[in-house]
Amino acid sequence: MSALQPLPVMTSPPKERVAYLDNARYWVMLLVVIGHSLTQFTDMDSARGVYVWIYTFHMPFFILISGYTARRYMGDARQVRRIVSTLVVPYLIVETTLQLIMQHYTGEPDPLRILSPQWLGWFMAALFVWRLTTPIWRALKYPITTSIAISLLVGLIEVPNVLALPKILGFLPFYVVGMHMNRELFDKLADLRIRIASAVVLGTAFLVCYFYSAGWTTDWLLWKQRYDEDPLGATALEGVT
Repeated sequence: MSALQPLPVMTSPPKERVAYLDNARYWVMLLVVIGHSLTQFTDMDSARGVYVWIYTFHMPFFILISGYTARRYMGDARQVRRIVSTLVVPYLIVETTLQLIMQHYTGEPDPLRILSPQWLGWFMAALFVWRLTTPIWRALKYPITTSIAISLLVGLIEVPNVLALPKILGFLPFYVVGMHMNRELFDKLADLRIRIASAVVLGTAFLVCYFYSAGWTTDWLLWKQRYDEDPLGATALEGVT
């Protein structure tokens, strides 16, 4: 894969809003809610099909958009303060609250595990790590190739679940691809031919998932296990391919 041109260094990058992306984020967030609500009903074939269809693309696409919106991150003091106020503080509040609630209802006096995020906390932790490493991915000669290699290799080794690190590394390529995209690429998605092709692909994928996902292992969709762990039970070659 060819090297990507580095982004220009700017001290005060202008904010660029793309209406298409704002709308896409809304629908993807809606799919996140629907997907989580279906988690308890995957024993039903119909719910399982919808669940599999949603999980095949909703987080990769959402992460790609997150990479695009963070592409101008340079690590200056203002941006670091913003990370603390929008990611670190909410993460600590959400994780502490959720774990205290769980302790209350389970009656188990387990110590708080702030570095082991639960539920939506993993995504805030992921955004924190990805955002801080953005300058590194901008500096590498082959960032996308490197991120794909890391994502594939992480399934071969035991990675500690600190800040949901297995998922952070597994989803990494989508973030890196997003941060190297530009406005022109997204504008092309408005082309009628691309919209029709996208609708056909999504519709076909939905039908396949709806009618044939009954015997599929859905743990692949969570991006957090080694290839050889149950219930995946895949070899190294099967995992990376």
